[in-house]
Amino acid sequence: MFLEFWANEDIVSKKSRRKRGISDEMTEQALESIVFGKDSDILDKISKKCKNTELSEKIGFFEDRAPEEVNRVVIDSDSEESDESDNDISYTKSDFLSRRTTDEEVLSNETTTEKKSVWIDSDDYIQVSDAMKECRKLPKRVTNDDKYKDYLENKFNDLYKKPKWAQMDDKDDSQDSSGSDSDEDVNRTAQAFKARTRRIDRGVLAIKKCTHLTNDHKMKSSLNCVEFHPTSTVGMVSSPNGSVHLFQVDGKINARIQSIQFKDFKIETAKFNKSGEELIVGSKRESGFYFYYDMISGKIVKIPFVRGNQKYSLEKFVLSNDHKLIASKGNNGFVNILTAKTKEHIFDLKMNGEVMSLAFSDDSNVLLSHGNGGKVYVWDVRNRQCMNRFVDEGCVSGTAIALSHDSKFCCTGSDMGVVNVYNYNDVLTQSEPKPLKTIMNLTTEISQLKFNHSSELLLMSSKDKDNSIKCVHMKTLTVYPNFPFAAKNYGRINDSDISLNSGYMTLATNGGTAHLFRLTDFGDY
Repeated sequence: MFLEFWANEDIVSKKSRRKRGISDEMTEQALESIVFGKDSDILDKISKKCKNTELSEKIGFFEDRAPEEVNRVVIDSDSEESDESDNDISYTKSDFLSRRTTDEEVLSNETTTEKKSVWIDSDDYIQVSDAMKECRKLPKRVTNDDKYKDYLENKFNDLYKKPKWAQMDDKDDSQDSSGSDSDEDVNRTAQAFKARTRRIDRGVLAIKKCTHLTNDHKMKSSLNCVEFHPTSTVGMVSSPNGSVHLFQVDGKINARIQSIQFKDFKIETAKFNKSGEELIVGSKRESGFYFYYDMISGKIVKIPFVRGNQKYSLEKFVLSNDHKLIASKGNNGFVNILTAKTKEHIFDLKMNGEVMSLAFSDDSNVLLSHGNGGKVYVWDVRNRQCMNRFVDEGCVSGTAIALSHDSKFCCTGSDMGVVNVYNYNDVLTQSEPKPLKTIMNLTTEISQLKFNHSSELLLMSSKDKDNSIKCVHMKTLTVYPNFPFAAKNYGRINDSDISLNSGYMTLATNGGTAHLFRLTDFGDY
């Protein structure tokens, strides 16, 4: 009985253990499916992930978003048997195309949206009739219905070029990093180059009157010298009483920068050196020394001008373009040559008659001198000898001479107001060259001849008569009829100059005023 019970109990225990093993295996498999998922689920997810990866490689235009969003697999940990559509995010090509279209529309809307003003100023809506009601006559091309703001902007743009910081150029965002120019950039550059290289009109001189150069500092004494700085927008005027004034050239305010006084020194000529770091002043009365003003240190330096027992004066002088030499008018036909750096007297050149005017060639190797003998001497500065000597046609006493910067023209002026224009190559070799043109628009002694930087314009003036100044178009050798203005009286013009890029022209008069003009065919300065 006992054995039978034991056998039955053994059979029951074996069955229970067998059932317990089966339940353990089922429990383990259930846990694995919860943690790792079923075999079919893993294979399905791997296959879907591969498909999504292939799709992301095909969509190259959306690479910034596709890798992150396509490769993402979302697993819902709350439910063991959740739907596959809830666990995975699947993308199709149409979804990407629709998203791309939407992004392009947003970008196009952003680029086409016009920029709005940050604020609204009530003064922008003032009309000309209200702002200029006290004026008897309105400016040209302006009506009462125009906005006063537009009138001021147009007037400002006529005088000044729009600064770079104010230019709102639309740049192409798709331009690559290699720096290749777009069609708009190339077109803009070509137009700017065309504007710089355009030639001036031969019929009418494009000129406008600006505020006086000396407007910020009125002077009672006459002005005998005026010159623009060779590198900066600065103008210089001097008086015979020994005062020199520097002004900031802007055409509107022309603020005074500095005044320099050379005590007991009657200034005859004042010029900047070619680097613009020194201002050299000379006198006819004071002999044995001259001065220069150091623009960097702000000091006045006195230079002795003595050789042996002979004292010299720096009455009229010119500087070479290579910054090396200074040629000064001496007595009895002598031309004194000095070094521009140390101001040392090197040698002299001698011509017949009195020296009245000097001019260096553009390469600084040739010096021309004109005098009361009616002959022009051509000097080789390097060899210190005379290369040629020619007769100035119809001239009894020469008073002015100038060479063009392009080495094409040589112009001479006489005491009778006649200006002869020669070919530069002819005056170097011929003893009696024929002038290309004889200009007889002035009737008094020619005191100055001045070329602009491009040699397209010649300025000739005389200080013996009011308004005695003319401008010549060098390509056609014709005189401009519209300058000086008929209704204006500028007085006696003692000196004149044209700025670095021919943007401005100034006249120094005996009334203490330096008139300033804007040549609109040329650059800003």
